[in-house]
Amino acid sequence: MIGAALDVKDHGRVARFDTILAVGLAAVFVPITVIFADGWASGDRAVEPLASILVAAAFLALAFRRTRPVLTLAVVTGCVTWYLWAAYPYGPILGAFFIAIYTTAVTLPFQRAAIVTGLAMALMLTHVFLHPNALGGWLGLIPGAAWAVVPFAIGVSVRSARGTRAAERDEALRQHLYDQRLQLAQEVHDVVGHGLAAIQLQADIALHVDEEQPPRTRRALEAISRASKAAFDELAITLDAIHPQRSASVSGIDDVSELTARVREAGVAVELVIDRQTTRREEQAELAAYRVVQEALTNAIRHGEAKEAAVTLVVNDNGIDVRVTNPGRFPPPAGTGRGLAGMRRRIEALGGRFAAGPDDRGFAVEGHIPYTDDR
Repeated sequence: MIGAALDVKDHGRVARFDTILAVGLAAVFVPITVIFADGWASGDRAVEPLASILVAAAFLALAFRRTRPVLTLAVVTGCVTWYLWAAYPYGPILGAFFIAIYTTAVTLPFQRAAIVTGLAMALMLTHVFLHPNALGGWLGLIPGAAWAVVPFAIGVSVRSARGTRAAERDEALRQHLYDQRLQLAQEVHDVVGHGLAAIQLQADIALHVDEEQPPRTRRALEAISRASKAAFDELAITLDAIHPQRSASVSGIDDVSELTARVREAGVAVELVIDRQTTRREEQAELAAYRVVQEALTNAIRHGEAKEAAVTLVVNDNGIDVRVTNPGRFPPPAGTGRGLAGMRRRIEALGGRFAAGPDDRGFAVEGHIPYTDDR
Protein backbone atom coordinates (compact mmCIF):
# COMPACT_ATOMS: atom_id res chain seq x y z
CA MET A 1 0.00 0.00 0.00
CA ILE A 2 2.76 2.42 0.90
CA GLY A 3 4.74 1.58 -2.27
CA ALA A 4 1.61 2.14 -4.38
CA ALA A 5 1.01 5.51 -2.73
CA LEU A 6 4.59 6.55 -3.43
CA ASP A 7 4.24 5.51 -7.09
CA VAL A 8 1.09 7.62 -7.47
CA LYS A 9 2.81 10.57 -5.80
CA ASP A 10 5.87 10.30 -8.07
CA HIS A 11 3.67 9.93 -11.15
CA GLY A 12 1.80 13.09 -10.26
CA ARG A 13 5.00 15.05 -9.69
CA VAL A 14 6.42 13.93 -13.05
CA ALA A 15 3.18 14.82 -14.85
CA ARG A 16 3.09 18.31 -13.31
CA PHE A 17 6.73 19.00 -14.21
CA ASP A 18 6.31 17.82 -17.80
CA THR A 19 3.12 19.84 -18.21
CA ILE A 20 4.80 23.02 -17.01
CA LEU A 21 7.78 22.32 -19.27
CA ALA A 22 5.57 21.67 -22.31
CA VAL A 23 3.49 24.81 -21.79
CA GLY A 24 6.61 26.88 -21.23
CA LEU A 25 8.30 25.61 -24.40
CA ALA A 26 5.16 26.19 -26.44
CA ALA A 27 4.83 29.71 -25.06
CA VAL A 28 8.42 30.49 -26.05
CA PHE A 29 8.79 28.78 -29.43
CA VAL A 30 5.44 29.52 -31.06
CA PRO A 31 6.12 33.30 -31.05
CA ILE A 32 9.72 32.67 -32.13
CA THR A 33 8.44 30.64 -35.10
CA VAL A 34 5.95 33.31 -36.06
CA ILE A 35 8.36 36.22 -35.71
CA PHE A 36 11.64 34.82 -37.01
CA ALA A 37 10.92 31.77 -39.15
CA ASP A 38 10.15 33.73 -42.29
CA GLY A 39 13.67 35.14 -42.27
CA TRP A 40 15.40 31.75 -41.82
CA ALA A 41 14.55 30.42 -45.26
CA SER A 42 13.26 32.96 -47.74
CA GLY A 43 12.20 30.36 -50.24
CA ASP A 44 10.01 28.43 -47.86
CA ARG A 45 6.32 28.84 -47.38
CA ALA A 46 5.34 31.75 -45.16
CA VAL A 47 4.39 30.92 -41.58
CA GLU A 48 0.62 30.66 -41.32
CA PRO A 49 -1.74 30.01 -38.38
CA LEU A 50 -1.57 26.29 -39.22
CA ALA A 51 2.19 26.35 -38.67
CA SER A 52 1.71 27.96 -35.25
CA ILE A 53 -0.89 25.35 -34.36
CA LEU A 54 1.43 22.50 -35.35
CA VAL A 55 4.33 23.98 -33.35
CA ALA A 56 2.09 24.47 -30.31
CA ALA A 57 0.65 20.94 -30.58
CA ALA A 58 4.11 19.37 -30.91
CA PHE A 59 5.43 21.06 -27.77
CA LEU A 60 2.24 20.61 -25.74
CA ALA A 61 2.32 16.89 -26.49
CA LEU A 62 5.54 16.75 -24.47
CA ALA A 63 3.38 17.03 -21.34
CA PHE A 64 2.93 13.25 -21.65
CA ARG A 65 6.48 12.42 -22.71
CA ARG A 66 7.34 10.28 -19.67
CA THR A 67 3.90 8.91 -18.84
CA ARG A 68 2.97 8.08 -22.48
CA PRO A 69 6.26 8.19 -24.42
CA VAL A 70 5.08 6.27 -27.51
CA LEU A 71 1.90 8.31 -27.84
CA THR A 72 3.88 11.50 -27.37
CA LEU A 73 6.37 10.53 -30.06
CA ALA A 74 3.52 9.64 -32.42
CA VAL A 75 1.81 13.03 -31.95
CA VAL A 76 5.08 14.98 -32.22
CA THR A 77 6.15 13.05 -35.31
CA GLY A 78 2.78 13.68 -36.93
CA CYS A 79 2.97 17.42 -36.23
CA VAL A 80 6.58 17.72 -37.40
CA THR A 81 5.96 15.68 -40.55
CA TRP A 82 2.87 17.73 -41.43
CA TYR A 83 4.83 20.93 -40.81
CA LEU A 84 7.68 19.83 -43.07
CA TRP A 85 5.39 18.45 -45.76
CA ALA A 86 3.70 21.86 -45.86
CA ALA A 87 7.12 23.36 -46.70
CA TYR A 88 7.18 25.65 -43.69
CA PRO A 89 10.71 26.82 -42.79
CA TYR A 90 12.85 24.72 -40.52
CA GLY A 91 12.55 25.93 -36.98
CA PRO A 92 12.02 25.15 -33.28
CA ILE A 93 9.46 22.44 -33.99
CA LEU A 94 12.38 20.07 -34.64
CA GLY A 95 13.37 20.60 -30.99
CA ALA A 96 10.11 18.93 -29.94
CA PHE A 97 11.03 15.95 -32.13
CA PHE A 98 14.50 15.87 -30.55
CA ILE A 99 13.04 15.83 -27.01
CA ALA A 100 10.46 13.17 -27.87
CA ILE A 101 13.10 10.83 -29.35
CA TYR A 102 15.40 11.36 -26.34
CA THR A 103 12.60 10.61 -23.88
CA THR A 104 11.67 7.46 -25.77
CA ALA A 105 15.26 6.19 -25.62
CA VAL A 106 15.53 6.97 -21.90
CA THR A 107 12.14 5.55 -20.94
CA LEU A 108 11.62 2.42 -23.04
CA PRO A 109 13.68 -0.78 -23.35
CA PHE A 110 16.30 -0.52 -26.08
CA GLN A 111 14.65 -2.79 -28.65
CA ARG A 112 11.23 -1.16 -28.39
CA ALA A 113 12.74 2.33 -28.35
CA ALA A 114 14.78 1.55 -31.46
CA ILE A 115 11.71 0.33 -33.34
CA VAL A 116 9.50 3.34 -32.59
CA THR A 117 12.40 5.73 -33.21
CA GLY A 118 13.11 4.13 -36.56
CA LEU A 119 9.45 4.45 -37.61
CA ALA A 120 9.30 8.08 -36.49
CA MET A 121 12.53 8.92 -38.32
CA ALA A 122 11.37 7.21 -41.51
CA LEU A 123 8.12 9.19 -41.49
CA MET A 124 9.79 12.49 -40.74
CA LEU A 125 12.44 12.00 -43.46
CA THR A 126 9.86 11.71 -46.20
CA HIS A 127 9.85 15.52 -46.33
CA VAL A 128 13.26 15.61 -48.02
CA PHE A 129 11.60 14.38 -51.20
CA LEU A 130 8.70 16.86 -50.91
CA HIS A 131 10.21 20.01 -49.39
CA PRO A 132 11.15 22.32 -52.28
CA ASN A 133 14.20 23.82 -50.50
CA ALA A 134 15.46 20.70 -48.71
CA LEU A 135 18.77 19.18 -49.75
CA GLY A 136 17.11 16.94 -52.25
CA GLY A 137 17.05 13.21 -52.63
CA TRP A 138 19.05 10.73 -50.65
CA LEU A 139 21.64 13.30 -49.52
CA GLY A 140 18.92 15.02 -47.53
CA LEU A 141 18.50 11.92 -45.40
CA ILE A 142 21.82 12.42 -43.62
CA PRO A 143 21.18 15.75 -41.87
CA GLY A 144 17.54 14.83 -41.34
CA ALA A 145 18.43 11.53 -39.68
CA ALA A 146 20.66 13.37 -37.20
CA TRP A 147 17.52 14.77 -35.53
CA ALA A 148 16.65 11.20 -34.54
CA VAL A 149 19.99 9.42 -34.25
CA VAL A 150 21.67 11.97 -31.97
CA PRO A 151 18.91 12.21 -29.32
CA PHE A 152 18.45 8.44 -29.46
CA ALA A 153 22.14 7.84 -28.77
CA ILE A 154 22.13 10.36 -25.92
CA GLY A 155 19.02 8.78 -24.43
CA VAL A 156 20.45 5.26 -24.58
CA SER A 157 23.64 6.45 -22.89
CA VAL A 158 21.70 8.18 -20.12
CA ARG A 159 19.51 5.11 -19.57
CA SER A 160 22.59 2.88 -19.36
CA ALA A 161 24.25 5.21 -16.84
CA ARG A 162 21.10 5.31 -14.73
CA GLY A 163 20.88 1.52 -14.82
CA THR A 164 24.47 1.25 -13.64
CA ARG A 165 23.86 3.64 -10.77
CA ALA A 166 20.68 1.77 -9.81
CA ALA A 167 22.56 -1.53 -9.84
CA GLU A 168 25.27 -0.04 -7.64
CA ARG A 169 22.65 1.24 -5.19
CA ASP A 170 20.99 -2.19 -5.11
CA GLU A 171 24.33 -3.88 -4.51
CA ALA A 172 25.13 -1.43 -1.71
CA LEU A 173 21.74 -2.15 -0.14
CA ARG A 174 22.28 -5.91 -0.40
CA GLN A 175 25.71 -5.56 1.16
CA HIS A 176 24.26 -3.45 3.97
CA LEU A 177 21.60 -6.09 4.66
CA TYR A 178 24.23 -8.82 4.54
CA ASP A 179 26.42 -6.94 7.00
CA GLN A 180 23.41 -6.58 9.30
CA ARG A 181 22.80 -10.33 9.14
CA LEU A 182 26.43 -10.99 10.00
CA GLN A 183 26.20 -8.60 12.93
CA LEU A 184 23.03 -10.35 14.09
CA ALA A 185 24.78 -13.72 13.75
CA GLN A 186 27.60 -12.40 15.93
CA GLU A 187 25.13 -11.19 18.57
CA VAL A 188 23.25 -14.50 18.52
CA HIS A 189 26.50 -16.40 18.93
CA ASP A 190 27.72 -14.21 21.78
CA VAL A 191 24.45 -14.26 23.71
CA VAL A 192 22.83 -17.60 22.89
CA GLY A 193 25.85 -19.73 22.00
CA HIS A 194 27.78 -19.07 25.19
CA GLY A 195 24.57 -19.44 27.19
CA LEU A 196 23.87 -22.88 25.72
CA ALA A 197 27.45 -23.97 26.34
CA ALA A 198 27.17 -22.83 29.94
CA ILE A 199 23.89 -24.72 30.43
CA GLN A 200 25.38 -27.93 29.05
CA LEU A 201 28.51 -27.62 31.17
CA GLN A 202 26.59 -26.90 34.36
CA ALA A 203 24.26 -29.85 33.72
CA ASP A 204 27.23 -32.18 33.14
CA ILE A 205 28.93 -30.93 36.29
CA ALA A 206 25.78 -31.43 38.34
CA LEU A 207 25.45 -34.97 37.03
CA HIS A 208 28.92 -36.06 38.10
CA VAL A 209 29.70 -33.96 41.13
CA ASP A 210 26.76 -35.33 43.09
CA GLU A 211 26.36 -39.07 42.44
CA GLU A 212 23.56 -39.36 45.01
CA GLN A 213 20.96 -37.48 43.01
CA PRO A 214 17.54 -39.11 42.60
CA PRO A 215 17.01 -40.91 39.26
CA ARG A 216 14.35 -38.41 38.24
CA THR A 217 16.72 -35.50 38.80
CA ARG A 218 19.50 -37.23 36.87
CA ARG A 219 17.20 -37.90 33.92
CA ALA A 220 16.21 -34.23 33.88
CA LEU A 221 19.83 -33.09 33.95
CA GLU A 222 20.76 -35.54 31.19
CA ALA A 223 17.88 -34.23 29.08
CA ILE A 224 19.03 -30.63 29.69
CA SER A 225 22.58 -31.54 28.67
CA ARG A 226 21.46 -33.28 25.47
CA ALA A 227 19.02 -30.53 24.52
CA SER A 228 21.51 -27.73 25.07
CA LYS A 229 24.17 -29.55 23.05
CA ALA A 230 21.71 -30.21 20.21
CA ALA A 231 20.61 -26.56 20.25
CA PHE A 232 24.21 -25.39 20.22
CA ASP A 233 25.02 -27.62 17.23
CA GLU A 234 21.92 -26.39 15.40
CA LEU A 235 22.91 -22.81 16.12
CA ALA A 236 26.36 -23.43 14.64
CA ILE A 237 24.79 -24.91 11.48
CA THR A 238 22.43 -21.94 11.15
CA LEU A 239 25.23 -19.42 11.57
CA ASP A 240 27.30 -21.31 9.02
CA ALA A 241 24.43 -20.97 6.51
CA ILE A 242 24.49 -17.20 7.02
CA HIS A 243 28.27 -16.90 6.92
CA PRO A 244 30.32 -20.03 6.07
CA GLN A 245 33.36 -18.87 8.02
CA ARG A 246 31.40 -17.87 11.10
CA SER A 247 30.87 -21.34 12.53
CA ALA A 248 34.63 -21.97 12.53
CA SER A 249 35.11 -19.01 14.86
CA VAL A 250 32.43 -19.99 17.38
CA SER A 251 35.03 -20.44 20.11
CA GLY A 252 38.78 -20.09 20.38
CA ILE A 253 41.73 -19.62 22.71
CA ASP A 254 40.33 -16.36 24.02
CA ASP A 255 37.20 -18.18 25.20
CA VAL A 256 39.05 -20.79 27.30
CA SER A 257 39.29 -18.38 30.23
CA GLU A 258 35.52 -18.04 30.32
CA LEU A 259 35.14 -21.80 30.05
CA THR A 260 37.39 -22.47 33.03
CA ALA A 261 35.68 -19.71 35.00
CA ARG A 262 32.34 -21.49 34.61
CA VAL A 263 33.92 -24.73 35.82
CA ARG A 264 35.31 -22.93 38.88
CA GLU A 265 31.86 -21.57 39.67
CA ALA A 266 30.65 -25.16 39.84
CA GLY A 267 33.18 -25.89 42.60
CA VAL A 268 36.03 -27.38 40.58
CA ALA A 269 39.47 -25.82 41.03
CA VAL A 270 41.00 -25.17 37.61
CA GLU A 271 44.48 -23.78 37.02
CA LEU A 272 44.86 -22.15 33.62
CA VAL A 273 48.07 -21.17 31.84
CA ILE A 274 48.00 -19.68 28.33
CA ASP A 275 51.41 -19.05 26.78
CA ARG A 276 50.89 -17.14 23.53
CA GLN A 277 54.23 -16.83 21.76
CA THR A 278 52.91 -15.57 18.44
CA THR A 279 50.23 -13.30 17.05
CA ARG A 280 49.35 -15.84 14.38
CA ARG A 281 45.85 -17.28 14.57
CA GLU A 282 43.88 -19.99 12.82
CA GLU A 283 40.21 -20.25 13.67
CA GLN A 284 39.88 -23.96 12.92
CA ALA A 285 42.83 -24.89 15.12
CA GLU A 286 41.64 -22.62 17.96
CA LEU A 287 38.17 -24.15 17.83
CA ALA A 288 39.67 -27.63 18.06
CA ALA A 289 41.78 -26.58 21.07
CA TYR A 290 38.75 -25.11 22.81
CA ARG A 291 36.70 -28.28 22.25
CA VAL A 292 39.52 -30.47 23.56
CA VAL A 293 39.77 -28.41 26.74
CA GLN A 294 35.99 -28.46 27.15
CA GLU A 295 35.72 -32.21 26.73
CA ALA A 296 38.80 -32.91 28.88
CA LEU A 297 37.41 -30.85 31.78
CA THR A 298 34.07 -32.59 31.46
CA ASN A 299 35.80 -35.99 31.62
CA ALA A 300 37.87 -34.84 34.60
CA ILE A 301 34.68 -33.90 36.42
CA ARG A 302 32.98 -37.16 35.50
CA HIS A 303 35.79 -39.58 36.25
CA GLY A 304 38.40 -37.78 38.35
CA GLU A 305 38.68 -38.49 42.07
CA ALA A 306 39.85 -34.94 42.89
CA LYS A 307 37.72 -31.97 41.83
CA GLU A 308 40.59 -30.06 40.35
CA ALA A 309 42.35 -29.77 37.01
CA ALA A 310 45.18 -27.93 35.27
CA VAL A 311 44.98 -26.55 31.73
CA THR A 312 48.03 -25.44 29.76
CA LEU A 313 47.90 -23.94 26.27
CA VAL A 314 51.04 -23.03 24.31
CA VAL A 315 50.45 -21.11 21.10
CA ASN A 316 53.40 -20.64 18.72
CA ASP A 317 54.06 -20.38 14.99
CA ASN A 318 53.78 -24.15 14.57
CA GLY A 319 50.36 -24.53 16.14
CA ILE A 320 48.73 -25.08 19.52
CA ASP A 321 49.82 -27.49 22.25
CA VAL A 322 47.09 -28.51 24.69
CA ARG A 323 47.52 -30.30 28.02
CA VAL A 324 44.80 -30.96 30.60
CA THR A 325 45.67 -32.92 33.77
CA ASN A 326 43.55 -34.17 36.66
CA PRO A 327 44.92 -35.69 39.89
CA GLY A 328 43.83 -39.13 41.04
CA ARG A 329 42.86 -42.36 39.35
CA PHE A 330 40.16 -42.72 36.72
CA PRO A 331 37.69 -45.56 37.26
CA PRO A 332 37.26 -46.50 33.56
CA PRO A 333 40.19 -47.82 31.54
CA ALA A 334 42.05 -45.03 29.81
CA GLY A 335 41.02 -44.29 26.27
CA THR A 336 37.72 -46.17 26.25
CA GLY A 337 35.41 -43.16 26.55
CA ARG A 338 33.61 -41.63 23.59
CA GLY A 339 34.87 -38.18 24.62
CA LEU A 340 38.50 -39.25 24.22
CA ALA A 341 37.78 -40.81 20.84
CA GLY A 342 36.04 -37.62 19.70
CA MET A 343 39.01 -35.48 20.79
CA ARG A 344 41.39 -37.79 18.94
CA ARG A 345 39.36 -37.63 15.74
CA ARG A 346 39.10 -33.84 15.93
CA ILE A 347 42.85 -33.32 16.34
CA GLU A 348 43.99 -35.99 13.89
CA ALA A 349 41.60 -34.60 11.25
CA LEU A 350 43.72 -31.45 11.34
CA GLY A 351 46.96 -33.41 11.03
CA GLY A 352 47.79 -33.22 14.74
CA ARG A 353 48.79 -35.67 17.47
CA PHE A 354 46.73 -36.79 20.46
CA ALA A 355 47.50 -38.81 23.56
CA ALA A 356 45.59 -39.58 26.75
CA GLY A 357 46.41 -41.73 29.77
CA PRO A 358 47.75 -41.86 33.32
CA ASP A 359 50.78 -39.78 34.28
CA ASP A 360 52.64 -39.07 37.51
CA ARG A 361 49.88 -36.72 38.71
CA GLY A 362 46.84 -38.72 37.67
CA PHE A 363 45.42 -38.51 34.17
CA ALA A 364 46.54 -36.30 31.29
CA VAL A 365 45.14 -35.34 27.91
CA GLU A 366 47.68 -33.93 25.45
CA GLY A 367 47.42 -32.79 21.90
CA HIS A 368 49.29 -30.82 19.25
CA ILE A 369 47.17 -28.99 16.66
CA PRO A 370 49.27 -27.67 13.76
CA TYR A 371 48.46 -24.58 11.74
CA THR A 372 47.54 -25.51 8.20
CA ASP A 373 46.51 -22.22 6.52
CA ASP A 374 48.81 -20.26 4.21
CA ARG A 375 50.67 -17.48 5.91
